[in-house]
Amino acid sequence: MITQVRIKEYTSRFGDDVRELVFTCLTELRPGYDPRQDPRHKDLESISEVYSGKSRFWLAVTGGRLVGTIAVKTKPGSEASLKRLFVRKDCRGNGTGSLLLNHALDYAQKTGFTGISLITSTYAAAAVHLFEKHGFTRTEREFSDKALLYYTKALN
Repeated sequence: MITQVRIKEYTSRFGDDVRELVFTCLTELRPGYDPRQDPRHKDLESISEVYSGKSRFWLAVTGGRLVGTIAVKTKPGSEASLKRLFVRKDCRGNGTGSLLLNHALDYAQKTGFTGISLITSTYAAAAVHLFEKHGFTRTEREFSDKALLYYTKALN
């Protein structure tokens, strides 16, 4: 149940668990894709350093077990990027994704970011639905990977 899920800041104790969760989720979404070979995931090798300053990386934990992740990464100016929203397959559909997303959006707004953007994939239909439900708007942007989608949201 969602009441058992706690959101906490990343600690290195969970480093291997984070990588395993993210890579498992990505492979489930896109069979045949090997995220371990993709340089876009280098941030997972040094989370504490990459998500420092105003950037943050959070964990959804229940019973000491990692069940989800999300991050906010600073961009130039007053904008931020939403990154790394992943929830274990057996923990989806109970509000964990919304809990993580709301936590990240609250942080971004309280920190003074005026807008937040994200890149997701057509393979992640549930995530697309979640982002749209939380007020994100799809914005046209060209990517070499045609499955990628760009979303933005203004923060007040």
